[in-house]
Amino acid sequence: MPRIHAAVLSCSLSSLLLASPTRGDEPKPAGWTPERMLQVKQVGGVQVSPDGRRVAYVVRRTVMEDQRSEFLAQVHVADADGGHAFPLTQGETSAEAPQWSPDGEQIAFLTRRSGQVQVWIIRVAGGEARQATDARGGVIGFRWAPDGRRIAYVATDPTPQEREQKSKQKDDARIVDQPMNLNRLSVIEVDGLGKPRAGRPITGHDLSIHTEPGPGFDWSPDGQAIVFAHTPTARADDWTKADISIVQVESDKVRPLVHTGRAELAPFYSPDGRQVAYVASDDPPTWAYDFSAQVVPAGGGQPRKLADSFDHRPELLGWSADGRRLLYRENRWTTTQLYALPLEGEPVGIGPQDGVLAEASLNATRTAMGFSYQTADRPAEAHVARLDHPEPVQLSRVNGDLPRPRWAGPRPSAGNPATGGRSRAC
Repeated sequence: MPRIHAAVLSCSLSSLLLASPTRGDEPKPAGWTPERMLQVKQVGGVQVSPDGRRVAYVVRRTVMEDQRSEFLAQVHVADADGGHAFPLTQGETSAEAPQWSPDGEQIAFLTRRSGQVQVWIIRVAGGEARQATDARGGVIGFRWAPDGRRIAYVATDPTPQEREQKSKQKDDARIVDQPMNLNRLSVIEVDGLGKPRAGRPITGHDLSIHTEPGPGFDWSPDGQAIVFAHTPTARADDWTKADISIVQVESDKVRPLVHTGRAELAPFYSPDGRQVAYVASDDPPTWAYDFSAQVVPAGGGQPRKLADSFDHRPELLGWSADGRRLLYRENRWTTTQLYALPLEGEPVGIGPQDGVLAEASLNATRTAMGFSYQTADRPAEAHVARLDHPEPVQLSRVNGDLPRPRWAGPRPSAGNPATGGRSRAC
């Protein structure tokens, strides 16, 4: 399924903000320049610890020196009120996608420190990070098991040695529609981890795990099964054929859960493990897609469509702790907002409503959400909101020392009822 970040659709701070015009008798403020744009740090990957007391997030800064031109990302940790912030990872190789262990004592993340993207684990109290996975094709996404002793991850099949050798020799021509490497789901034991190891594959050779949006799979609360979205191949067009199945982790036995003419994606187990929520496309699915949230019994049965969302493209984050609501993120006009969707009823907006909210996530105990948030005149920072009190708290202030040119603000527009009589800055 094609995904377009809301920051691209909305008022992206890095590209759309303009300096306000001034009168001739006022000193002209410094404008928004390419140099200043490169000073803006990107903040994302916001993850709240299971107990809600601490938050991990990723800070990306530009590196422009000698032959190097890239973003360098590192994982930071702070208290839930923004205090005691510190970088957890360091070095000249990026660390991304942090996830707390169920006991809140460790954080797993993705990095290329060993060449390929692998899962590494570090204790929050301090110490050296350890490489956990040794997936030859590189890891795409991962999730801790509820017991904290295992990690399930998606990795791309390794390239055949013959093709890899040709690529090294610059004989890297590709044939249109040739078979592509599939994405497999594997499980690895991390309790008492020593050397990095390859996980045990638990999905066969007749499907590819679909990882957009999110990792595309979820552990059952008892840790015995994993629900996942899959396609026949890894080709971009095959998202329209996505179905949902469940695999028993110990036996590797796969059984279909939802298989219709729609594309079914992004499954999440309910807190009691009895239901699975997911998003489903129109039937038949097209690239001009609309999606809806649906729920199906985990043991199989007839799916049930829930109320439509505003933009018909909800990005599910998971279930509320009581199992009565789904939480999702979605674009609304030039903003991106959080919503709660009851199993019976209409969606309700929660959290901030006047900016761009990105990379949102729900913590393991379903008590708090973390997200990156920016507005037309404030750069992105990490925020957290408790579900019992969704007023967000800003955690990071990595862009606090940026120069602040005067910005063009919203102008009145009586003829635009869609924005309440106002037009936004973009």
